Amino acid sequence: MRYLTTKEKPNTSSTSFQYEIADAIYCSDFLIPELQPFFINETCAKNQSPPLNSTVNHLFNQLVYKQQIGVGERIYNLEVKSNINGYHLKADGGHYQILNHSINAPVKTDATILLGPALILNLAMNNVFCFHASASVINGKVFIFLASSGTGKSTIARFFNEFSNSYRIADDIVAVKIINNQLTILPNFPQLKLNDKQQYSGEKIKQKTHFFFINKDNEAKISFTQINHLESMKKLIAHTVATRLFNPLHLEKHLTFCHKLLFLSESYQVSYQHRAHSLFELKELLDEL
Repeated sequence: MRYLTTKEKPNTSSTSFQYEIADAIYCSDFLIPELQPFFINETCAKNQSPPLNSTVNHLFNQLVYKQQIGVGERIYNLEVKSNINGYHLKADGGHYQILNHSINAPVKTDATILLGPALILNLAMNNVFCFHASASVINGKVFIFLASSGTGKSTIARFFNEFSNSYRIADDIVAVKIINNQLTILPNFPQLKLNDKQQYSGEKIKQKTHFFFINKDNEAKISFTQINHLESMKKLIAHTVATRLFNPLHLEKHLTFCHKLLFLSESYQVSYQHRAHSLFELKELLDEL
């Protein structure tokens, strides 16, 4: 069990809310509308273990990151500090304390920060890493499309979701973990651009995975070529969400994670025209893979 709690006032409510996110159950002392698709139940807080909150004074003295950053559709003044216990994240005056089994958030929580950097840091502390990508299962094979914003990865996932032999796992963020030496894509990660019915909350996916690194090129015919492990490693790191916020410990864990991932998957570089006809051409290529 992990906890999402507010730390600026005591929890006077007798109710807590449980949500299944990625590979964990989070118990929250406040209702989070953006997590409604992953709601499990409403329970009496008295029956829960006490949350790991600010009863211990943690000194976060290592500055990891401080500058303006785009999160979602907004620009935030973001500062991240860390110590051996976890992270302290400050975004436009809101303070988030992130420990291994808890996220303490301000009373007026910004869902974009809570379910973005704060949640992703907490997952990384528990060996779950998130890629800036969309993902689909097509003909029983898993494809993760990694690309910069505006390149077309969300459009690709939406397109394949319309076919009977395909379905969308993620639109913008893909949560991945290695379980029993298998690359595992985790369900129940909030896709903030999708509505409740579009969220993937099915089983964990452990089929062989193909990483497609998309390069937008309107002059070239759509094509893909398999790339070596070193090149793929560089690209995986570049497309991992929040790597700039990791302290040295979690950055080292992430590098090891990416290295293992390469031996459990295949990687391709894709030249892609972000145009309607390119989607059908891409489907033909993937059907033959």
